[in-house]
Amino acid sequence: MLTAVGAAESSNPLSPDTDDVRALRGLLYVHMYAAFEYAMDQSFIRVGQHVSSMSVARQHLQTPIFSLALDAEFNSLQTVNAPDKKFRKRIETMLCARDKSAASIPDTVLSKSMQSVGSGTIALAFEAYGIKKPHLYDLTAKGYIDEVVERRHAVAHGRESPIAVGVRKVLELRVRHDILYRQSMYVIECLNEFCGTKNFVLPRYRRSYPSSGGAA
Repeated sequence: MLTAVGAAESSNPLSPDTDDVRALRGLLYVHMYAAFEYAMDQSFIRVGQHVSSMSVARQHLQTPIFSLALDAEFNSLQTVNAPDKKFRKRIETMLCARDKSAASIPDTVLSKSMQSVGSGTIALAFEAYGIKKPHLYDLTAKGYIDEVVERRHAVAHGRESPIAVGVRKVLELRVRHDILYRQSMYVIECLNEFCGTKNFVLPRYRRSYPSSGGAA
């Protein structure tokens, strides 16, 4: 699609592009973001499925991943208002973190956050899983990722028209496309390594669980 839109651009610097071309470039932000969001959402879903499939005892998990593995318990805390019941529920939740039942991570636990996948969202997902590697393949990627997110939202939510957003030439948009692709591949590599090394399990228990090739 980038190639097709680029072919329709004006080759004369003194002749502005048509509104149709600018609108298509604005919609390219929407398409680029959609593919990126899908890649991120599905990648973290696969990690959750991988962790769940290993039937790791909750008491053997690293601490950060409890934010995901105890999702149902944390959600239930929000429905309790009476002080005595509230603290009883908190005690029950903390005991759940140290029981022997198999940990299970819901597929959609991060999906709501993934509806606006900027660099901060990826950082939070890495933190929730306890992934120690940098969340960006390169620090310069942050500005490009967040620009695509912001401009996609501007179009999708009706704050700006595709014509207004589509001011950048396809050559510039291709740079953003390539950065989103490299970031997606980087995240997938990090998640595969995380799963393959069983870094979600406390070190002293890792030998108790079979090795695997990763989440992908």
